Amino acid sequence: MSRSHPPLIRRAAMGLLVAVGLLATVELGLRIALGPAPNPVKVYGALGEHDVYFEVSDGQAQRLYGEVTLPPFSVRSTEPRVAVLGGSSIHQGTPNLHPSRKLPARLATQLDRAVVNLGSPGLDSHDIVEIVDDIGEMDFAALIVYTGHNDLGNTIFERRYGTLPSAIYAHLLGGLSHLQLFSQLSRLLVPRTGTLRRTRPDMRPEEGEVLPLDPMRRALAITAFEKNLERIAWLTEQRGQPLVLVVPVSDLTAMPGNTSCEPGLCPADHFERARLLAKDSSAAAIAILRSMRDTDPACVRAPTQSEDLVRSVAHRFDHITLVDPFDLLARDPTFDIPNRRLFIDPVHFSPEGHREMARILEDPIRAILAQD
Repeated sequence: MSRSHPPLIRRAAMGLLVAVGLLATVELGLRIALGPAPNPVKVYGALGEHDVYFEVSDGQAQRLYGEVTLPPFSVRSTEPRVAVLGGSSIHQGTPNLHPSRKLPARLATQLDRAVVNLGSPGLDSHDIVEIVDDIGEMDFAALIVYTGHNDLGNTIFERRYGTLPSAIYAHLLGGLSHLQLFSQLSRLLVPRTGTLRRTRPDMRPEEGEVLPLDPMRRALAITAFEKNLERIAWLTEQRGQPLVLVVPVSDLTAMPGNTSCEPGLCPADHFERARLLAKDSSAAAIAILRSMRDTDPACVRAPTQSEDLVRSVAHRFDHITLVDPFDLLARDPTFDIPNRRLFIDPVHFSPEGHREMARILEDPIRAILAQD
């Protein structure tokens, strides 16, 4: 004779199944309406907090972010035009460079189309999500997004996930972060993490405010970067807007910041080993340079993880065009990497670098505009 479950257990099991079904229905509805789940822990934006990023008056949009005002642009456009979003690599990172020689202006000249510069020093993927959302009603035939360098650096300087409770919370519950319901409730209930360093004079952090990037906070920043890229991709997909994601590129020959090291294991030693390998084993030499970049405590350059995430997200969406500059830029005389002359420091482009980046973007953008 089979034994039946006690009525109380049966009712509890049925109640659990109903609850799971309701939660699944709510989650599906949220995903349809809101897309991929956002980062479950809110951070302070690198550009300060904005209710809106643009002020629109008489059909003209004026940026409300950044320290140096760029001219307004029209909300409507009768001709296809492009917007470029990024940090100081796009705007202001090359001192004394005339606007006509920066990447957006060079690209506009090559295309004979309007290209609007929406870049700003310090801008990272958290800001770009909001800006992409804000320009949804403006006429842009395509968006170019160049991001990745600032996310880890801003995590350090903005002290994101810097308190023990927020870091542990994000780490332990990170497995639920792919759920819209969890992320929305989390963003509603969990306090914002970080500081408003960018709103202070010269963006200088207070004494003791900067925290080295430990593995837990680094992992959280990388995860948030991926989620922001997914949101940017979804927002543009929803409005049928072509998106060009550009893999961040940097000077791999730049030396890491000051670190304590043992003789023979210092950055200069690693670099010399790479130089000796460059001719006979190019891949091994580049691997050493990438390792030096990825372990640089300054976190100025986008690491390999961030580069790979840009590629991965681009491959998931049909409306995204991926531009990977690493193999397309002029080569370095020593290593098979982008020429160090394309940079004035680890990440910012030289005038030649701006010209080269515009060159490799021209054909992909021209192809997109031809379909408009």
